[in-house]
Amino acid sequence: MILYFARFYLKSSRELKRLESICRSPVFSHISETLDGLDTIRTRGRQREFIDKFYNYQDTYTQSFTMVMRRSPLFPTPTPTPFATLFTYRDTHTQSFVMVTASGRWFGVRLDAIISLLIGLVVSVAVLVSQDADIFFYLASAGLSLAYLIQTVALTQHAVRKSSDVENFMTSVERVMTYTKLDSEPGYQVDTLPPEHWPREGNITFRDVSITYYPGGPKARRNISLDIKGGSNIGVAGRTGAGKSSFVAALLRMPDPDGDILVDGVQIKNINLRTVRGCISALGQTPVLFSGSLRTNLDLVNRFKDADLWRVLEDVQLKDFVQSLEGQLDYELLENGANVSVGERQLICLARVLLQ
Repeated sequence: MILYFARFYLKSSRELKRLESICRSPVFSHISETLDGLDTIRTRGRQREFIDKFYNYQDTYTQSFTMVMRRSPLFPTPTPTPFATLFTYRDTHTQSFVMVTASGRWFGVRLDAIISLLIGLVVSVAVLVSQDADIFFYLASAGLSLAYLIQTVALTQHAVRKSSDVENFMTSVERVMTYTKLDSEPGYQVDTLPPEHWPREGNITFRDVSITYYPGGPKARRNISLDIKGGSNIGVAGRTGAGKSSFVAALLRMPDPDGDILVDGVQIKNINLRTVRGCISALGQTPVLFSGSLRTNLDLVNRFKDADLWRVLEDVQLKDFVQSLEGQLDYELLENGANVSVGERQLICLARVLLQ
């Protein structure tokens, strides 16, 4: 019976744990986004909106416990009330978490009930048998049997619980393994390399280029044809969502566009994707820095010498600033460069681009 209940419990608890993991991700994402944009939220006075949105992801214990109870045949669904209607507008993270916990309690109660019945049965049999024979022999045998039984069922219960916990926690490993099975971008399978010292002049040609960010989606850019001479300064103007960033995305093949893009006469679609992206530098609107030394943020793979790092820092007018820091190039930056100003973060990112 223990194995029967364990098999029944594992099927349900595994799916509940998977559901709880899925519902947990939006909560953490919302917290991260809120912390990143805390200054903007406060200046715009949108605290209440973000708090309400958080409550939509992270429900209260009372609501989740009530929802779990409603799914039990011992607690029939109550008549709808304004209070119950309010609960229905809450979301499901804590609800799914408490359902996982409740399923474990459900299994534990049934294990305890089976063990109690088994111990009671052994005691009853021992009492009945001891009345018809040598009482001392049977009392000793009954005591020994009862001691072994309690110890055995306790270990069995512990083993079943731990095996079910392993099964449940393996859902997290399952989620990680799904990322290892994602299809890689097709450009990584191309082994062709560009000519040596490519690109030399930086001439860019677009021929009927269209870009779609996902299969079946709308085209962000449609049939674009243009020629850009190397060394030119080109500006693309347009409203938000007009597709300005799509030009850079097309050059970086994120994703691969339709049509032809040539750099110095070489079609980038026919070249290894890693090589193409390594030859094109892009500076985003938002500075991105990592926790670590300034040297690591400038040269992630340690390809350049210190003289090259100081040269680009001088080009972006950060040399004096870095020389004033403790450790200079080994100065430790906090996450997202929190211990330097926004302008200095942007200049560090610009120096990183120039270094490449």
